[in-house]
Amino acid sequence: MTLRETILLDVMSKLNGVSKPVGVPTARRAFQRGIAPDSLSTVDVYFDSEEVVEYVGHVSSPVLAKRHLTISVEIKTKGSATTTPEQAADPIADWVVQALAGAQQNGLYHLVREASTEWDYDAADHDYMLVAVKFVVEYQTKAADLATWA
Repeated sequence: MTLRETILLDVMSKLNGVSKPVGVPTARRAFQRGIAPDSLSTVDVYFDSEEVVEYVGHVSSPVLAKRHLTISVEIKTKGSATTTPEQAADPIADWVVQALAGAQQNGLYHLVREASTEWDYDAADHDYMLVAVKFVVEYQTKAADLATWA
């Protein structure tokens, strides 16, 4: 298993941990479009992008790669008779930031930082709010081995 995969699993465990507030949906790995008619909200976690920001070592044969992995946490909410989709999404987005921003995990990653939040209203299939909160995870591997933390 690569460190990238291990990091994503750790992020999901933080989102689904014991301190998760009542009413916040369980984060899931499977990315799905839309919300089932009987569901008011979902939280999907997935890889967005990755960038090698620096190689450490000799130019022709680097030893380490410092990486920035962008992970998206996508929240979809439908609201209710008394709550708009935005009002339903905002506290979930707030919890996601509280659970992840500033996180560190020795032996896995150095830091998680919030990068951006995008809000989008989609009325195509069902009326819902889509909030994508992006986080950059700073970590380091051996240059040619994504499974080994360095």
